[in-house]
Amino acid sequence: MKTMKRKIATLLVGTMLATQPASLPVWGAAVTQPDAPTGSNFQFNFTDLNPSLKNIIQNINITGGTANTLIDTGSGDFHGMEVNHTNHYVYLPFVSPDTGNPDNGTFDNTKTLDGKSWDNIGLEGYAIEHWMTDKENGFGLWRMDGLNYPSNGKTYYAKLKADPSKNYNLRVKYTADTGVYVPGLPANLDTTKNVLDAIPQSPIVPNGFKITNTGADDTVKFFKPNTSPLFTTPFTGFNAIDSGFTMDNNKNLSGTMVNKDTEITFNYAVDTGVKKSLQVVDEIYQDAALTVLSGRKGRVGGLYYESALENIGTKNIGPNTNISTKDVTRAASSDRYILKEVNISYIDSDRNIAISNPTANATLLTNDAVSATGNYTRLTANSVSAATGAGEISGQMPNQDVKITYKYYINPAFETTLSVKYMDDRGNDITSLILSEYERANGALPTTTGASNGSKYKEVDGSGNATFLKFKTGYSSTGSYNINIPVPKVANYKYGTDHPKAQLNGGTATWGSSYQTAIANIDSSWSDTNQYFDLTTVATGPIENKEIIVTYAVDPTAIVQLIPINGAGGSIRVANSPTAAEYNVNTDAAINLSRLNQTSTSTTYDVDIKPSDMIYYPVPNAGYRFDHWETSSELGSQLVNLNLGTPQTVTGIPKSKNTITLTAKFTKIPSNFNTYHFNIGGHISPLPLGQDAEIANVDASGNPINLTFGDLSAYTAVNADTGYTVQWFDGNFNPVDATTPINNLNGQTFTAFAQPTTALVANAPVADGQLHPTNGTPSIQIHPSSIDSRLRYVIVDPITGNVVKIVNGANLVPTAGEITDSSLNPGQSYQVYTALPTAVISVGMPVPSSDVSTPTSTTIPTAINPQPGADPNNRGKAKITISPLSANTDYALIGPNGVVYPFTTPSGNNIVFDNLDPDVNYQIVARPTGTTTDPVTRQATTSPTTVSTANLVIVNTNNDITLIADATPQYTFVRINGANASAGNPLQGVAEGTQVEIKAAPIDTSGKNFQSWNVVRGLRNYNIVGDRIAFTMPNVPVTLQTVFSPISASNTWSKNYVDNLGSNQNVGVIYPVVNEAGDFRIQIIKSSIPTATRNAIAFETDDSFKSVFLMTFNVQKKNPATGNWENYVDPTGADITFDANIETGALLGNRSYGFYELGGSLASPSNAGGNTINPFTGVDFTSPSYTGEFSLTVANGSTYAWGYTLPDDVRKVIVRDARDGSLVSTLNIAPTRVIEDYASLYTANITNDYVDNNGITWHYEGVSDDRNSFVPTDTTTRVLSDATVYLYFSNDRVDRAQAARDLDDLIKQANIELPKVANTGMLQMAIDAAQAVLTKTNRKSSTAELKAAFDALELALKNAGRKSTGGGSSSGGSSGRGSSGGGAASSNAGRGRANTWSGSTPIAVGIGGNWELINPEEAAQNLDNSKWIFKLTTGERVTGWQLLSYTFEGRTKVEWYHFEQDGIMDSGWFLDRDTNKWYYLSMNHDGFFGEMIKGWHHDPDDTRWYFLDRNDGHMHVSWDKIDGNWYFFNPNPPAQTWFFDNTTGRWNYGDNKDIRPLGSMYVNEETPDGFHVNAEGAWR
Repeated sequence: MKTMKRKIATLLVGTMLATQPASLPVWGAAVTQPDAPTGSNFQFNFTDLNPSLKNIIQNINITGGTANTLIDTGSGDFHGMEVNHTNHYVYLPFVSPDTGNPDNGTFDNTKTLDGKSWDNIGLEGYAIEHWMTDKENGFGLWRMDGLNYPSNGKTYYAKLKADPSKNYNLRVKYTADTGVYVPGLPANLDTTKNVLDAIPQSPIVPNGFKITNTGADDTVKFFKPNTSPLFTTPFTGFNAIDSGFTMDNNKNLSGTMVNKDTEITFNYAVDTGVKKSLQVVDEIYQDAALTVLSGRKGRVGGLYYESALENIGTKNIGPNTNISTKDVTRAASSDRYILKEVNISYIDSDRNIAISNPTANATLLTNDAVSATGNYTRLTANSVSAATGAGEISGQMPNQDVKITYKYYINPAFETTLSVKYMDDRGNDITSLILSEYERANGALPTTTGASNGSKYKEVDGSGNATFLKFKTGYSSTGSYNINIPVPKVANYKYGTDHPKAQLNGGTATWGSSYQTAIANIDSSWSDTNQYFDLTTVATGPIENKEIIVTYAVDPTAIVQLIPINGAGGSIRVANSPTAAEYNVNTDAAINLSRLNQTSTSTTYDVDIKPSDMIYYPVPNAGYRFDHWETSSELGSQLVNLNLGTPQTVTGIPKSKNTITLTAKFTKIPSNFNTYHFNIGGHISPLPLGQDAEIANVDASGNPINLTFGDLSAYTAVNADTGYTVQWFDGNFNPVDATTPINNLNGQTFTAFAQPTTALVANAPVADGQLHPTNGTPSIQIHPSSIDSRLRYVIVDPITGNVVKIVNGANLVPTAGEITDSSLNPGQSYQVYTALPTAVISVGMPVPSSDVSTPTSTTIPTAINPQPGADPNNRGKAKITISPLSANTDYALIGPNGVVYPFTTPSGNNIVFDNLDPDVNYQIVARPTGTTTDPVTRQATTSPTTVSTANLVIVNTNNDITLIADATPQYTFVRINGANASAGNPLQGVAEGTQVEIKAAPIDTSGKNFQSWNVVRGLRNYNIVGDRIAFTMPNVPVTLQTVFSPISASNTWSKNYVDNLGSNQNVGVIYPVVNEAGDFRIQIIKSSIPTATRNAIAFETDDSFKSVFLMTFNVQKKNPATGNWENYVDPTGADITFDANIETGALLGNRSYGFYELGGSLASPSNAGGNTINPFTGVDFTSPSYTGEFSLTVANGSTYAWGYTLPDDVRKVIVRDARDGSLVSTLNIAPTRVIEDYASLYTANITNDYVDNNGITWHYEGVSDDRNSFVPTDTTTRVLSDATVYLYFSNDRVDRAQAARDLDDLIKQANIELPKVANTGMLQMAIDAAQAVLTKTNRKSSTAELKAAFDALELALKNAGRKSTGGGSSSGGSSGRGSSGGGAASSNAGRGRANTWSGSTPIAVGIGGNWELINPEEAAQNLDNSKWIFKLTTGERVTGWQLLSYTFEGRTKVEWYHFEQDGIMDSGWFLDRDTNKWYYLSMNHDGFFGEMIKGWHHDPDDTRWYFLDRNDGHMHVSWDKIDGNWYFFNPNPPAQTWFFDNTTGRWNYGDNKDIRPLGSMYVNEETPDGFHVNAEGAWR
């Protein structure tokens, strides 16, 4: 019911406010005061003398009458003010006149002013003391001081006072934040006040607390006055600041009472900026009564500074664990001290009591307290006898300093222990060994402590092994006593001056408090007769446990230290667990073994290793298993299998060797590993660990584990650019995250895409049609930076309007944005869209009208840069070569008069359209193979490629860059493919496609500054930024000039080339030096030769002269006044000359070209003198080596003409291959040339000696006039008529047939002798091998191979020996030169196991895969450390033997290479452990690093000769017949000479330089079987 009444009352109040007349005051914001009155107007001001009302009461202006006229009109009151008509007095507002004195009056709140009552104005509770005419110096009055209206406005100021009949309620409250108790706050106070009463408030602020009020507004609140109950209806008409309240920085509040109930609230919180100290002190007494203090000390780390109310229980303050935590009921004899009590002192409270000021403690926290906002829990100490938490402190921090004192006393039953551990100087614990020796002579030691001080006993582990010798060292009331530490002699250790030494384990600072004997003197008592360390305690016995380490020095000549080493795939640990600590050779104990079989004369010794000796454990990594232990290669890599449970002997250890190592060999289990690959798209940071990952799919115990994509986080930690997020996809382009299982995704490729964070919009893609530069595959390239993996990319045939290909954006990253499909054809135009996932799209259907972008149109070229050139087979004709070709594509050629070549299906790697007219534009069109569209239709519906035969191309893959610069050095740096070039001349022989950057020299040799670059020849596209020029090397030479500004004048240079013929042939110039300021240029104009000029040249040369172009050169200077370019002449009259480079392209062989300088009227413009035609003779245009351009020095203002004649005496020489009659080349020989001048056109067909499939060896003899027999052609004489010549190759067909017959006969003879010989097995093997050579197919054996097989069988027949025919021992047999001498061929150490030969079909480098250097930084320091892998196009690394076809700098080789299981290529000596054969893989960095070497090899490290099989490259041993001579290669070295380095993966030559290595050739000495070989190693 009360709630309902309150709501009704609120509603009524709101209605009343809404219906009040406009004259009532409107609350809610500070009022705006009217302007000062003017003219005859008045203002009645209530605020200036009453500042608290300034922002809450509005002064009132009233309108007057005519200035200086009488106010009293006799009509009545004036705006509510009373008027005395007798005296014409106008009494001021709310004044009643004094009837006895008309000048006086009294306040009357029943009156109104301009229609407003006193309460309406808002002045309830106020009264007028009097009015004033001036707020500063005025005097009190009750009526207007003038009778007339003012002329400049008039203001009257009300001086107010309180209405004593009106009282208002004032409440002062004190609150705090939740959970905060504030000491000493007064209770809330309620009083009544009149308006204008001062309300000063200076609240109390206890130390450690603060008032959180920010100002008067959040401190003072107003309520409607005298409501019931009080302070329940807020008044919001104005705030505290409006009513004049202020609060200073110390939270003191000032103001005056207004006519509203007023509530003042001060809120408190803990002041975290004020912190008090809490100090923890420890006191130690000599007695339990705590009467004699031994020492007092502040605890280290025991001083805290905390704010009030902080929970001290979290500080874990308790007894000092370094002294004692136990009271007398729990203390043991090992406790030096006993905890007695804990005292808590309140510093400030105790001080106030001490100075008789206890009232000051009212604002200090000491005891438990409770308030409405929070409680305080005093500091207390738990009982010292508590079972848990004894003496620990709990409670809250008071707002004063505190000291906590823990008191202890000495335990009279205290007892200590002296522990002794025995170690050797190699870190091994030998305690058990030493005590066993002591017990052998003195009897067994007890294992428990004795009753008397100084008694000794031993501590043992669970296996009964002694771990410490210990002495009871307790409190003594009878004085000091002695401790005698036994130090007996034990074998294998040093004595005498090197006798055992003692040291304290731990700090020595307190040693003197327990023992009188100094640390340094402990071991001084030891001797052969007193094998003890003697020491004496202090008078009362030791006060601390101490540990002494007795160290024995190992006699290195008696033992050897065994150090375990982990191999790849595992670790050595101190326990047989993958979580155990790893063995540390520097800190963990070594294993000492006794030397065996060591005498004074021996050079080596042996050791026995028992399974119990190996106290460390080989723990395999996840995915591996432990195999065996193995000695170092220096000891022959002896296998030590401790798993057998019996001692293993290691032999042949050099006597000087004091340590040996055993390496734990681990075997990788391939099935325990998963491999994954990674690709990333644009806007993503690089992969941190490369593109491949291999992780174990089992744990360290071999149990399968569930792999998730999160397990690859080290490999996939990439970041996207701003505005993108990274999303990973699996091989099927399903999104994955850290929780995605990947066990079943083994081998897959994961791809990361940068997905925009913006809303998905189908934007028109950036797309270009292209043909693959190598294989001609047509494709559409989406620019990688524009790929959005959320979109689909749609290819549309604009002719049919149908979709031909749809690709998800996610699928474009692995292809770098390239879209290929059989539906894409060369020359065809397409439209490319992007589509939202909501778009409904199907191949073969039109593209939808919604959810797709606007299209981007693009065209796939018909052909890539088809090359026009001179046709060598058709004199005067041109040809066009297309390469590469697109698969399944036909090509046709259309000329100005129609189809020249109809559609042709290519059969090779290129297609040639020959016998074409020069100076003609042709068009290449294409169509899919199998279609029937004619060329003209394809010309109209596709985009043909236009090729001009006017500009014939000469292609060179490697060319020079010529830099013209009068500077030393000529450039600052040159970068080739992004790397600084340092060796040799980097500008020579630069390959086409190389990225080149050159930074110019800053100054030339004359001190002139670099100004600009000038491209003289060779470049069409380049980028110049300041002093740097960057370009892609073309297939022609390049000439550049660095231009420097002259010292005497600053000028600039440029070139203005005007090609009026559109020849697309450049002209370059080298800027001359002109010592005159200004802007200069060289203008070159190429145009047609006028008829008159042509005729004049024909008259001088030949009537058949055909003109090509006229060219003029002029130096020009810009007129600064007009801006026009004007021809320039040197003011001194000197000629200005400069070099020019003129491109002509390839020249036809049936033409005789000439370049002529013209003078007189033939020049353009004509010049003085007679007509002159001077041919340029600096270049032989008929030379086959002509590069398609030439240079000459030209003069300013000169004119030149270029043309050709058609001589009749050019001879055609056809060159054919004599082997099959095929055409090699057609030579058009100029009258001044010979065949040899054109050798470069046919020598490419000349091959080195080779063996064909029938085993016949072919050898090139030379150029022959006859095909059937070699008739040498004189290629140096003039050719007088057309002719045909042949490249002639001889063969050994007859010799091979004879060698085959000889071998067949010998095989038959050997079969007859077989039953008669002693060693039938060896001879049978030789017969089988010879038979295999004889019957070999798919290439038959060559003559050399047949003869080698003959020699081998002949040698085997000789060494087979004869069976004994009588009694006694056999004599004969194996003493000849073929004996191998026995012995193992090699060690099994090193890499090379489990590698197999790949197929015989070679992998083409650049097509089937490519090389990749995986350590470029290391390789840059030392090329021998290069680590190469060969990665197939599928992304896999090859392993084992691989046959690679590789071209480098024009040389092509097909050779074997070997790669380890991790894919790294081997080099140097290599042992194939599957076949136990040695090979040598090239260490030469000539482009074929790592290739298999065959034939003779001279090793640079051991300087010896070896022979490597010419067929399979394996190293030969024992006797061998090579090229008709017998050689002996060491088959049985007495010791190892080459050692495998696991770090480099390569065999290194060792220090045994007096030992002949395996396979090395004997030279100028006797072989083991008694034959002498000469200085070349041959036995004859």
